[in-house]
Amino acid sequence: AGLIHDTRHGIDYFLEPAVNENEQSYILTYQQKSPSNQSRIWSCEIDSSETIIKNHTFKHNRMHRSIIRERFVETLLVADSSVTEFFSHSNVTELYLLTMMNMVHSIYAHVSLGYPVEIVLTRIILLSNESDFQMASKSHETLHKFCEWQEQLKKTNKTNRT
Repeated sequence: AGLIHDTRHGIDYFLEPAVNENEQSYILTYQQKSPSNQSRIWSCEIDSSETIIKNHTFKHNRMHRSIIRERFVETLLVADSSVTEFFSHSNVTELYLLTMMNMVHSIYAHVSLGYPVEIVLTRIILLSNESDFQMASKSHETLHKFCEWQEQLKKTNKTNRT
């Protein structure tokens, strides 16, 4: 199984071994368009559209060498008051969150991805009171509110730097 990313067309092709075939035959199971800049604001630029491609097989003849470029994902980690209340001290909370991010980094740095992805933790925010960010009853509303909140946070940080 594997993934081929076509940067020119912005399409991801997912591969899996063909059943009852030799080891060099694969089936292209489906393609997924990469997120575009035209995504809806409440999705935080996440696009999950999929298209099924059936009965498409090809022979793997030769590996092409390519330059491996590192990819970076900058991450803001936000923990609400329920997380901070679970641990007795803020130091323990931060250590737990850093351990979780280290696990995420290990998963994305795995060789099976085909190229390295570096997870960069840019900031940790521990919400102490509920006035910082209000969650909604529906998940899509919470995601929308969170996207607006983090956009406002980015704007505030930019004005404070100057």
